[in-house]
Amino acid sequence: MENPTQQDILDKVLDEYRAILDKYYPDIIDGMGYGGPNFHSTISKYFRNYKRTPFYYTGELKFVHWTSLSNLSSIINNSEVRLYNLINSEDEDEFSYAGKLLSLSEQQIAAIKDRYFTASFCAYDNLNSEYLWNKYGKNYAGVAIVFALVDNREQWESFFLSDVYYELDSKFANFQNEIQQLKQKYNNGPTFMNDIWRFAGFYKKQHYKDEKEIRLSCIFPFKRESEYLRYVRKELKIENGRNRIVSYIPLKLWADPESSYLKTLDINKRTDDTFAFNRPELPQLKIEEMHFGKNCGLTKEEYWHFQRQLGEIFQWRLGYSIELPLNLYS
Repeated sequence: MENPTQQDILDKVLDEYRAILDKYYPDIIDGMGYGGPNFHSTISKYFRNYKRTPFYYTGELKFVHWTSLSNLSSIINNSEVRLYNLINSEDEDEFSYAGKLLSLSEQQIAAIKDRYFTASFCAYDNLNSEYLWNKYGKNYAGVAIVFALVDNREQWESFFLSDVYYELDSKFANFQNEIQQLKQKYNNGPTFMNDIWRFAGFYKKQHYKDEKEIRLSCIFPFKRESEYLRYVRKELKIENGRNRIVSYIPLKLWADPESSYLKTLDINKRTDDTFAFNRPELPQLKIEEMHFGKNCGLTKEEYWHFQRQLGEIFQWRLGYSIELPLNLYS
C-alpha cells in the first residue's frame, strides 16, 4: 500500500474532527474546512436549527423583566429594550465560568464578552417572586414589565433564547478532551478552531440559581465593523471599584403595523436607521403588562393619573394597549 499523501492525512484528520463535532453537537455545524494543519468549523447562525439542543427555549413566550423607574422611562421614550454586552454583567466571571473549560485565553474571553449582547428575563409564573422583586425590583420600588414575544424565531439570525443553566454541562470538558486527544494523536501538529463558545454565555455559577434567568442573546451579529459602529451604543457604568464602559444594542419594541393609531399619524418607517423594527430576522418583543411596586413613590391618585397617560403613550407610539393593574403591586 502506498504511503498516504499529506492531503490524505489532512482529510483523515478532518473526518475525525467532524465525528467529534457530530457526537457532541449534531445538526448544528454549518461549515468545516482546513488550511494546512489549521482546521475550523462554525455553528449555524439560524436559531431554528437549535431545536434539539438545550439552548432553544420551549416554554411560554411571556416573560418578566424587573427594572427601575428611570430605566422604564428610557424603555418607553425610546420604544426599545437594550441588550448589553457581558462586560456589563454584575458577575465579573460571566462567560469565563464555562469559557475556560473550552481552553479560551483571557484575551479571547475579553474579546468575546465585548461582542456578546444579552437581555435578561424570567418566566411569567415568577411574577410573584419576593426574591426577584427585592433584588431586581428594587425592594418593590421598581416595576415589573411583562413582555410577550411575537414569534418569528424561524427567521432569527445570531439571536438565541435559552434558559440559563447553573451547573456546567459536562459536554464542554468532554468535547475539549477529545479535541486534545486528536491533537496529540497527530503529534500536536493540527489546530482546531470552533465557535462552540457561543453556548458558554448560558451558564452561570450556582449561587445565581434563584434568578431563574431566561436569556435573549445576540452573538457577534455584525458582518462589518461599520455596522458595529453604526448600531452599538456606549454607556459609562459607575460601580464602586469597577467603573467601566459598556456597550449595548437597542432592540426596538414591536409596533402593530395595522394600528389605526399609527396610521392616523402616518408613521410607517419610524426606525429605518436603527437596528430593529423593519428587519424581519430580529426578535419582536411586545409589552403586555406593567406592575408598579408598592414602594415606587407614587400615591394611589398619582398612579391612577399616570396609568391613564401611560396607556395613551403606548397606543400612540406602538399601536396597542397594555394591561395596567388598578393598584400598586404588593
